[in-house]
Amino acid sequence: MNDLIKDKIASFDKKGMEKLIREFPRQISWVKDNLTITSFPYKDFNKIMISGLGGSAIAGDILAGYLRDECPYPIYVNRSYTIPKWVDEKTLTFLISYSGNTEETLSSFHKAREQKSQVIGISSDGELKRLCEEENLPLLEVPPGFPPRAALGYLFFSLLSALNALGVWSSSGEVKETQEMLSELSREFSPGEPYNLALNIAQEIKGSIPIIYSTSDYFYSVAMRWKTQINENAKNPCYWCVFPELDHNEIMGWEGVENSVFSIILLMDEKEDSRMCQRIENTIKVIGEERIKVIKVYSRGEGLLARIFSLIYIGDWVSLYLGILNQVDPTEIKSIDKLKAMMKGV
Repeated sequence: MNDLIKDKIASFDKKGMEKLIREFPRQISWVKDNLTITSFPYKDFNKIMISGLGGSAIAGDILAGYLRDECPYPIYVNRSYTIPKWVDEKTLTFLISYSGNTEETLSSFHKAREQKSQVIGISSDGELKRLCEEENLPLLEVPPGFPPRAALGYLFFSLLSALNALGVWSSSGEVKETQEMLSELSREFSPGEPYNLALNIAQEIKGSIPIIYSTSDYFYSVAMRWKTQINENAKNPCYWCVFPELDHNEIMGWEGVENSVFSIILLMDEKEDSRMCQRIENTIKVIGEERIKVIKVYSRGEGLLARIFSLIYIGDWVSLYLGILNQVDPTEIKSIDKLKAMMKGV
């Protein structure tokens, strides 16, 4: 299969998603080399809101998990036309829309301005860019031409750079380790490699509905990312949940499953708390590993940022290979495009 996968990619990956995933580490380099941030006109804030949808919003979720123990301010990710009432002049608001034309994000932009929030835009083009320029607001402009979900490196590391400039975060060593780690994984998971973990996982879960489980503290966004990537790249149903919450509800749902069409992917971290590790092991015993396929995927790296992105990157490759095995074009999103066209007439 490893030898044949190149031919299959050539047949189905017409728009080059494999190349975008393989070159993902270069996005970190671009942000470091091209995104110059000297200062922002903001400093008196005590909370952070990140507003976006889909592949743009996930950057905020990853940030919230990564900075959970470090950021002195609460971080809230908003996925809506509206924004919370507590957003005010002491709220730092990032409006992220890769295309710049996401209608929900544009709506929340106007509401954030009405509520006097301190706004920073992140986009490649579109209406969001125009509004930021028109109102003389800070805009972090990233390269255009990518599917939003394939531009995560540009969006997340731009966001992180902004927080560095604002004095909220500082750890360039973790970014360097993350970039080096992803470059290694890019080679390891590329088509044709003799042992390819991502391809093997895709083969294992093909024909099933994957359920992605992680812990909630730092990795909940990773499970969400696996889910959305498998949905979009593989055109495959997929769901996610987190420990320990799932032990208080979702675990009961498995009692009604006999001949399962599901598979479970456990996103594991070597530095996880021992009590949580025991909870995970016991949960799998209760669910019944002998009747449900369970796959454990371990993080790589030393720093938290590298460990988070190693798991994200493995999931991106799994979603690509699963799409190829499902004989679909990973880039196409016909149902999303169809819905957007329908909404234009509403």
